[in-house]
Amino acid sequence: MLAHVAKGLAFAFLAGPWTEAELVARGRLALGVRGRARWMRGLVRRLLVAFPAAPIDRDDDLIAALRDDRALHPHFRGPNETTHIPEHPRRWLIPEATMVPVAGPPATFKVFAIPSHDVLARCLDVTADELAWFADLRHMNAVRAPSPALAHYHHRWVAKAPGGWRLLEEPKPRMKRIQRWLLRNVLAPIPVSDVAHGFVPGRGVRTFVAPHVGRAVVVRMDLQDFFPSVSRAHVTALLRRVGYPRRVAAAIAGLCTAPTPDTVLAAHPRQGTDLTRRFLANQRLRDPHLPQGAPTSPALSNLAAWRLDRRLAGLAAAFGATMTRYADDLAFAGDETFAKSLRFFPHQPPQDPRHAPRPPPATLRRRHQRPHEPPPPRTRPPARDPPQRREARVGEPEPGGASRVPAAPRGKGRVGGGAESRVWRARI
Repeated sequence: MLAHVAKGLAFAFLAGPWTEAELVARGRLALGVRGRARWMRGLVRRLLVAFPAAPIDRDDDLIAALRDDRALHPHFRGPNETTHIPEHPRRWLIPEATMVPVAGPPATFKVFAIPSHDVLARCLDVTADELAWFADLRHMNAVRAPSPALAHYHHRWVAKAPGGWRLLEEPKPRMKRIQRWLLRNVLAPIPVSDVAHGFVPGRGVRTFVAPHVGRAVVVRMDLQDFFPSVSRAHVTALLRRVGYPRRVAAAIAGLCTAPTPDTVLAAHPRQGTDLTRRFLANQRLRDPHLPQGAPTSPALSNLAAWRLDRRLAGLAAAFGATMTRYADDLAFAGDETFAKSLRFFPHQPPQDPRHAPRPPPATLRRRHQRPHEPPPPRTRPPARDPPQRREARVGEPEPGGASRVPAAPRGKGRVGGGAESRVWRARI
């Protein structure tokens, strides 16, 4: 009884202006209360203290506040508050669905307005039940799917060049069509960071490497499990930040993320991979994540890495370097000052709850090295032969056929040059 009354009052309060007189009038209309109803005015005044502005898209918080208010509990009322409260609302006032106002730079984003589930279903050309099935709102397509026919993805394990295995999750035709519509209309208007160059229109490999051309030193890092590290909760929070209502954001996140069935994880090959890394990868894939193969995954991964890009760009600026990112590849470049401070530069990205560095954590390349040329090893110069061994080797043939020339006496031919000095120095 109390839950129904609180829900009816919450909907009535959200269905119009957020002022004391309007709230009291709509509350009396929803419950069918006649007379002065002083308890209603006291309830509204306490509510305005807790919520100075209308709690748009926070109806659950409003319902909880009304359910705990003393006006709806008979044993909490004063002796003069004897007005009868009905067990159910007499009239349901449904508030109009709108986008949620946001502050800051996201308020300037020209996102596609989707205020409710019904609007989202019409845009995707599906019914409400089909939307719930595709978005997995009722958990019908959970991890332990009863049949592959209920799954929305085709799964395939592919070997990686450096070792290990990558799971490709390709959406089926209807799911792919839905995700392409979301990519064009929902994700494309949201800008990404300036350092992101992968999967961004107008950017690519050229713009990724252009800031590092001619620099003295380049440091490269990789992020491990880039797509599986982005969870469904993170996608939902990202969409709510740009103004989508909570339920709409949850539905879009469900359309763009998916858990991997246990049968597919059991088929994860064991050969050529570390068992610890295999276990951690399966743990990420078991939770709802960005499928590698979905049209929306690259754009969402760039948006999810916005904070990481800002932190890495700030780290590079602190060392006088530049930084760019192409998907999971990070590149830092700087001049000689940056090269001299490399021992203070962290060889792993800043710790992030979603992204971890892939071992080996970093590679270093100098200006004179080709892209395919490994860094030269640091070796110690060969030691001089002891005097007795030096005398024994005099007269032995050189590798080219010439005989060794005895060393010049101390003080003769050592500094001024001459054939004897040059040959000895060449051998050393």
